[in-house]
Amino acid sequence: MKLILGLSLVWTLLSAAAALKCHCTNAQCSVTTGQNCTTEKHCVTAAFEVFELTGTTQQSIQSCAPDAICPSNGLFTFSLSTTTASASSAFNCCSTDNCNSGNVSFSAAQAANGLQCFSCDFNDTNCSKTIQCKGAENTCFRANATVPVLGCASSNLCTAASNLSSIAPIPGLSCCQGSLCNSAPATATTAHLLLVLLLFSLYH
Repeated sequence: MKLILGLSLVWTLLSAAAALKCHCTNAQCSVTTGQNCTTEKHCVTAAFEVFELTGTTQQSIQSCAPDAICPSNGLFTFSLSTTTASASSAFNCCSTDNCNSGNVSFSAAQAANGLQCFSCDFNDTNCSKTIQCKGAENTCFRANATVPVLGCASSNLCTAASNLSSIAPIPGLSCCQGSLCNSAPATATTAHLLLVLLLFSLYH
């Protein structure tokens, strides 16, 4: 019995020692430095920027990050656009204790890249309109929920949203390659929900 208890204590200590520690500034942090990650293998510093008719919102956070956000070390950029809104984010991922103490710059304005997608959103439900995709937005997307929203997205954002579907699913989300491949479904989801998924994953 003592041997079992002793081995259990050693395992607990080893597990605690092996846990990655990250700077943490999201709402769930118990401490801001040395927050123990659970299953996450990376720390991240992230910068989010959302442009809507009501104005621009910017937010920076530090946190542990799931593999869907940080598949490896390095800088990852996510982007999407709809008729009246756009959003971009930059994630700087690293894998040593408290490595995410720095800042990440907000993305600079991106030029049109030649891809076109059908687009509509909460503020403009005419889904026959088209928009020019920008920068890293190399796919078109659509989804099925409450109001029509279609547009452009970076393919890594589609992958991340799919991998996070068990946390916050987007019904009927699909992304496709090629101009105007995302003809309108009957209904769709809200404007920057894909990017909100990424925020959600870092806050829980």
